[in-house]
Amino acid sequence: LEEVKTLIENAQSLRLKAFLTVAFLTGMRTGEQLALTWEDIDFDEKKIVINKSLNELGSITTPKNKPSIREVDLLEPVEKILKELKESEPANKKFVFISMPKRTTMFQIAFRKLLKALNLKDRKLYTTRHTFASLMLSQGEEPMWVSKTLGHKDLNTTYKTYSHYIPKQEKERAKFLKGIL
Repeated sequence: LEEVKTLIENAQSLRLKAFLTVAFLTGMRTGEQLALTWEDIDFDEKKIVINKSLNELGSITTPKNKPSIREVDLLEPVEKILKELKESEPANKKFVFISMPKRTTMFQIAFRKLLKALNLKDRKLYTTRHTFASLMLSQGEEPMWVSKTLGHKDLNTTYKTYSHYIPKQEKERAKFLKGIL
């Protein structure tokens, strides 16, 4: 969590800060994030609709699979930074992070530069998705919520990849059954 905070706080621009906040705190795939429009964000209902992705060729497509079409919670830090970004943008700007639909490595390059400047291990931008999952699960968030937020096909996909982050609960099992017979 400290490393995530350090990266976000040290981002050189509001756009990068917003991009990293959304990446680390929603678990969205990079293509889904790049395809995000202001229409997809419902500040009243506190939801982000994910229904498209920007592919490597710069075309807007449907996300990876059916469960990838989803709504994710607009968590407080994400809402705050997105409102700040929206206020700084022209009112008619359609996309949240890009000006027009074309694939860009701008965020990947900026992310790697930031990692280097902070003497942190080099990694791909996509790892923010894994960071989201491991962070949420290790902090005790419900695996089903994490799975749905990531757009996983089923809970098995989440467990297969992230079960080692789920804290083991040292508690007496089926306590409610004590003395039943």
